[in-house]
Amino acid sequence: MRNCTLTILGQKGSGKTTFARLLLVRTPRAVVVDRFQEYDGAAVSSFPAALDYLAANWRGRFRLACRFYQDLHHRELFRYIILTARRCPTLPIALLIEEADFFADPHGIEPVVDYLYKYGRHWQLNIVSIARGDTDLHRSIINNTDCFIIFRQRRFSGNMRNLFAPSDLAHLPSLETLTPNVTPEKGVHFLTYPPEADPFALWAAANGAGSQASPVVPPALDTAPVGRYVQGTHPAPGTDTPNGDGS
Repeated sequence: MRNCTLTILGQKGSGKTTFARLLLVRTPRAVVVDRFQEYDGAAVSSFPAALDYLAANWRGRFRLACRFYQDLHHRELFRYIILTARRCPTLPIALLIEEADFFADPHGIEPVVDYLYKYGRHWQLNIVSIARGDTDLHRSIINNTDCFIIFRQRRFSGNMRNLFAPSDLAHLPSLETLTPNVTPEKGVHFLTYPPEADPFALWAAANGAGSQASPVVPPALDTAPVGRYVQGTHPAPGTDTPNGDGS
């Protein structure tokens, strides 16, 4: 099963988050970096609570919405997901990162995030990055994206201009805003690159769900059994590094 990395771009209010929620319907197992409390799921605000939930639900369906106040906790979460996926391989896991430029702006990228984008495919880790424009993101994300979903946009980098026909670029500012409960249409609400790509089909296939999958109902946080670290199965963060050198 091939993994999938999607990048959703568009100006404020164009429909990026609404589109991402529709992707989650096709995602049996997901971790969401939910800085602004925009997604449903088992919401946690502390790193230990996130580990408890993941350890208890690692082999089943889940949707974890992480609302950490410190970026350090997000970095440790990414590290934990990589290490656990390596040591305890299971079904595909999706990671949705809102405001991805917090971790990977044009001037630098968190090492663990760079590793995630470059090598996460080996452990069936699928990623959705969301930002306002490609000029806000590090080249590592751009270079490792399988499909771009472009909503209404005012500014484009020179690299992205090379991907789209002039007629498509001229159409971008007039794209309709995607509203809740509306089925998104390519060419009406968004464009894609490659032009023939179907992001819903790519995402559903990578996550082991049908394109018309029923909504995922994740286990509630207060009903999940607690088991933060299971000996030999769920490594504690900091006990290894993504590149395996132990440093």
